[in-house]
Amino acid sequence: QYPLRTDYDTAGRKTCSRTTRDGGATWDITCWMFDPLSGLNTSKRYADGSHVDYTYTDNGDGTTTYAPSNNIYVVPIPDSEYANRY
Repeated sequence: QYPLRTDYDTAGRKTCSRTTRDGGATWDITCWMFDPLSGLNTSKRYADGSHVDYTYTDNGDGTTTYAPSNNIYVVPIPDSEYANRY
């Protein structure tokens, strides 16, 4: 099992997780970003540079945009997942 460090913002949301596989010489970091007004999760960034961006329509429906390298995929988020996402 690898060591894990986790950071939280003042609202108690996880903002970054760090793990190392080489005793702490390098750390892989995954971070979550939130909209400052709504508090909704807007993106998750991985150590390799890939990311998932969460966007929301005007009527409150969520979509997931995944952009590895130059490929972009847009996938609707079911209402049951949307309500619990952060």
